[in-house]
Amino acid sequence: MTIVGRNRAQGAKITAELGVDYLHADLSKMSDVRRLAEQIEGPINALALCAGGISTDKEVRLTNEGLETTFATNYLSKFALSEMLLQQNKIVPDGCIVMVGGNGVHKNASTVWAEPQAGLQAAMKAAFAVDLYASELAKRHPRLRVHTCYPEWFERIFSKRRHCCSDCCLEYSASR
Repeated sequence: MTIVGRNRAQGAKITAELGVDYLHADLSKMSDVRRLAEQIEGPINALALCAGGISTDKEVRLTNEGLETTFATNYLSKFALSEMLLQQNKIVPDGCIVMVGGNGVHKNASTVWAEPQAGLQAAMKAAFAVDLYASELAKRHPRLRVHTCYPEWFERIFSKRRHCCSDCCLEYSASR
């Protein structure tokens, strides 16, 4: 197992506790995502895409690549990394991809994709985009198991609580 993160100290601590590998990347930067796709080796049976966050800033924050930071981290990195790994045949055909998304809850989420937003609105737009992508991904790769989960599900998995409720994940399939 490999964990990816932008905080080297935290990454080293977590990977030492879990006995896994660590790769450094800032997933708000598409250049880091491209480099990461080249570094990750296959075959990948399960890919958990849980990078993200919500800014409390009232102003739109852009990356040095000109992308809105929350949307880039919460959606674009998931889309770009999974697509690159699939194109490189690193994810096995009957593998699993799990992404933090909106889990079907999109009240007031904007679909004006080219218009950057700040704070919670940017996070809601990204969550909606993840859910739409998950649905399309499942249709394009019918053998691939595709899921979206609320962020708290990942917290449970990587914390000592290690339990999950059935209503915090959605599975997408080609028949949806």
